[in-house]
Amino acid sequence: MFHQTQYPPGRFRWDDRTLDVSGEVRGTLHGWFRAATGEWYGLVSYAIPYAHAEITGQLQLEDQLVPADALRPRLYGRERRA
Repeated sequence: MFHQTQYPPGRFRWDDRTLDVSGEVRGTLHGWFRAATGEWYGLVSYAIPYAHAEITGQLQLEDQLVPADALRPRLYGRERRA
């Protein structure tokens, strides 16, 4: 996996691309994959809300590998599939 060594400037500023990643979001788990080193990853689609109050949309992320320890089973009703 590539590790980024240079980051954007450290000063915080709000703009129309600032995301609110402070909470949990709903997602759809499509499957499980195991890394060569033994860790499990879920293939997940989910949306992250923008932090700016005037922006109502969300950033849609499709088929993202997420570490298993960042996922949990949902605690609400069953989703019906068509």
